[in-house]
Amino acid sequence: MMNRRTIRFAFAVSTVCLTGILTALTVAPAHAFVAGPNELSAQLKVQLHKHLAEGGIPLDVQESLIAKMEAGKQLDSFTGAAPIESFIDETADMPQTVSVFADGSRRITAVELPADAGAARTGLSGCVSSSGWKINCKISVWDPISSAKFTIDYQTSTSSKAKVRSFRGASCAVVGIPSSCSLPSPTGIARAAQSSAGSAWARVTYKAQSGPLHAKGEFGIRVTGTNVSVY
Repeated sequence: MMNRRTIRFAFAVSTVCLTGILTALTVAPAHAFVAGPNELSAQLKVQLHKHLAEGGIPLDVQESLIAKMEAGKQLDSFTGAAPIESFIDETADMPQTVSVFADGSRRITAVELPADAGAARTGLSGCVSSSGWKINCKISVWDPISSAKFTIDYQTSTSSKAKVRSFRGASCAVVGIPSSCSLPSPTGIARAAQSSAGSAWARVTYKAQSGPLHAKGEFGIRVTGTNVSVY
């Protein structure tokens, strides 16, 4: 059984502290899904089932989500709707914030913790603390048809001088063959150092397509003082 902690909240955005990381439970801005009524191929359905199962979605819910896609309807995770439940999955290699929506669709964000943060975890590869920085930390997002990730260094600060640097390794993937996934502008470091304008901030914008299925979104990391949030 999944080891998780359920988070209750009254608004569309809430936060929970996890091993020193402050993770935002929110749907990314400008996230949308477009599809016309279209019967999906048997091959694509098999691939969708596999992908949805990787996101922890039960088989009966998978069937209803695929039927909704075929009808050309937006999944709730792509509409900007507030999740009905959010929890931390602590069984994954990286702690994951899982947002569950009314139709059963999900959106999952994850931030790799530095090797010296909290209890030891298996599968951490590269995120370490060095000279006040958290170096080589992976940030990722998963949605019902695609996924994306990047690597960043970040530095928290008790004097409101947080920083991010060395944005790299950005990529995305989408279910199905043939398919396409791209990282259009704006992608990269949006604000290298915390200032009166806001948090130190890096983000990825991605666009994915697999046959009649289309998704686009933005996700990223914001560092404000000693708080780190992923959206």
